[in-house]
Amino acid sequence: MKRILAALAIGALAGMASAMAYTNRDLHHMHVEVKALRQANDQLENENQFLIAERTDPSRYTLRKIQIDCPQGTDILLQTAIKRQVLQSLSFLIGKSMQILVDHPYMPSAIVDVQTITLDKRRYRLHVTVVIMTNDTLHLNVRGQLQADL
Repeated sequence: MKRILAALAIGALAGMASAMAYTNRDLHHMHVEVKALRQANDQLENENQFLIAERTDPSRYTLRKIQIDCPQGTDILLQTAIKRQVLQSLSFLIGKSMQILVDHPYMPSAIVDVQTITLDKRRYRLHVTVVIMTNDTLHLNVRGQLQADL
């Protein structure tokens, strides 16, 4: 009987030891996971603070793209010529601070509105109808008004 009780006690101790080992292993994995999640959370909070500061300060934005649209019904060849001319004229702004456009919102119009393009022996004067500035993109709507046949 003592042997049976001793075997039961040893079995119970071995079972408890193995259960404790599994529990300890699971706790260790959870600890490592919580630590990784905290680091990811800290990184996201830092990025969020940076984005909030960038959003409130337009001088931190740089112009990365100029998107040009033309009114509906504009001939595709004329649209291509308009887009090429406007991009060529305003490309110096790419990489510059958006603060320039905030300080001088009429700059794109002033540069583009005095230009003309020639297409198929016709001269078109460019006219900016809409200017929209987003975080890193300048959106323009430009139309070509027929001036004369050459």
